[in-house]
Amino acid sequence: MSPPQPARPLYLTETTEGVFALFHDACDRRGETAVLLCPPFGWDPMCPYCQLLRLGEHLAARGFPALQIDLPGSGDSACNPDDPGRLEAWTQAVTAAATWLRAASDAARIAAVGVGLGGLLAYRAVSERAPIDDLVLWGVPARGAALVRELRVGSHLPSSTVVEPGGCDPRPLPEGAVMAAGYLLSAPTASSLEALDLSQLALPDGAGRRALLLGRNGPTVDDLLRSCLERARVEVTVASGRGHGAKSEALARVGPWLAQGEADRRRRRAPVQPAAPRTTPSAAVRAPSSHEHLPLDCAGARLRETPVCVDRPSGRLLGVLTEPVGRRAQLCAVLLAGHHRRIGPNRMWVEVARRWAARGVPTLRIDLSPVVDSEEDASADAGTRFAPEYVEETCAALEMLDARGLPPRFVLGGLAAGSYWSMQAALRDERIAAIVMLNPRALIWNEQIQATRDARRLRRRSQQRSTLRHVLAGELAPGRLVEASLSLAPRAVRHSLDRSRRIARSWRASDSRPDPLEGALDRLRDRDQRGLLLFTGKEPLREELATAGLFDRLDRWPNLELVTIDTPVETLMLTPLWVQRRVHEIIDGVLDRELALVSEQAV
Repeated sequence: MSPPQPARPLYLTETTEGVFALFHDACDRRGETAVLLCPPFGWDPMCPYCQLLRLGEHLAARGFPALQIDLPGSGDSACNPDDPGRLEAWTQAVTAAATWLRAASDAARIAAVGVGLGGLLAYRAVSERAPIDDLVLWGVPARGAALVRELRVGSHLPSSTVVEPGGCDPRPLPEGAVMAAGYLLSAPTASSLEALDLSQLALPDGAGRRALLLGRNGPTVDDLLRSCLERARVEVTVASGRGHGAKSEALARVGPWLAQGEADRRRRRAPVQPAAPRTTPSAAVRAPSSHEHLPLDCAGARLRETPVCVDRPSGRLLGVLTEPVGRRAQLCAVLLAGHHRRIGPNRMWVEVARRWAARGVPTLRIDLSPVVDSEEDASADAGTRFAPEYVEETCAALEMLDARGLPPRFVLGGLAAGSYWSMQAALRDERIAAIVMLNPRALIWNEQIQATRDARRLRRRSQQRSTLRHVLAGELAPGRLVEASLSLAPRAVRHSLDRSRRIARSWRASDSRPDPLEGALDRLRDRDQRGLLLFTGKEPLREELATAGLFDRLDRWPNLELVTIDTPVETLMLTPLWVQRRVHEIIDGVLDRELALVSEQAV
């Protein structure tokens, strides 16, 4: 198996609305198939972005070129999620991506891997004669109404239905729209999906196709989907997905299944060539060309987005730089999303980058080295998020921007672990004028603090009735449940609480032992580096800092602004719509102040 090569970022723009894609080329081609990866809707815990990224690398290493796309109005692609005609635009994007992939890879066959919404779109594109031969459908229902119904259920979770204290949202969602895990599905798009029924779509040339159906919780798949594929004479294979907790196991089945198809065709000594009607894209869609830049319009300003890379010992870091076409402010911004993708929660960093660039500020959103890309609970290896290399990578991103001739005065924005990286980078680099810290989990790393938090979290989870169901479904390792049960022992509880009190006491300043966090804040103040510390919900660090009395001494740091948005539950990912709007307004205020300071200094 060849080592994975860095993916090539590109845009498909001529026949689509501006689709961001990553092409994983195969150094050692071993067959006639290339693979198109079609994403699910929003932030789907069943198959996050990094998992598809790893699948693309894995397939390329096995000899199958792969193209991973973001649908229009999502990810790094152009447009907005509430734009009209999303279903048609998404289907057209899948068709255009398959057409480009066939031409770029010179592949005789294209296999589309679709998860949830991505599978619905791939099937629909095939019915419209997109150049797709085989299908891998994981967690895909036969009817779009089932997908929308599931999203509506998710939109009623406590973290999504928090009401703004003292009133209601003055701009509620339109009737029929869905806000699932913080991602918007507009009412017209939801209606279009609800009307989509794959069983009513004809699959041309079904006898020459193969399909792999992966169930979400075991080998069970949608019976209607399976029957309509079999009626079309498609060769169907059903495999287990073993639940959300085994996503890599499910996707690992794709490579062997593709290889088996290649072997079967070789044994028949008659490689199947796509029939002429199937290779002709529908609706006058011609083969799109790829571009290195994406032109955009935002608030009346012309912008340009460009994928940029930073080579590091740990690998290549990929980001997207949004720049104004024309006048620039003497300020540059970098946005870090912690252990989440560079687009930020609810695509927040994409919106911020384009809005800030429209005001003349070049803005980079970038992925640092993958921090959490395993099937275990994200907090199980939380300590790795605070490793020094991530701060070094942040500083390397600044050097890359400086080398491109951009203004060497920076605003850094970070979410969760990204807040820690931003603050630590500011302590190293005085070119950073201001930092935005959203829901930081730590500002000074302390392993004892994390151990205490883990014990509390595990105790809470072990008391939830749903935990056993997660274990039985393979979504939670049994060892974690045992660890949680042991942490319930009275002695362990007392020890954890005692340790928490000692940590809180250690944070209080004293002459004999200076507090490290206060010392760091003093350095930022003395260098006139400004900071916004924003908490939403019951964040652990907020409670710990309050217990330590830090908030009572904020007059010591006039450069630090503290903002809290009270919600009854933890809202780290900013899922309620009103929370998202408030956060956008607050961080735009930071940019207002920095631009005003730049103007004053220029006079």
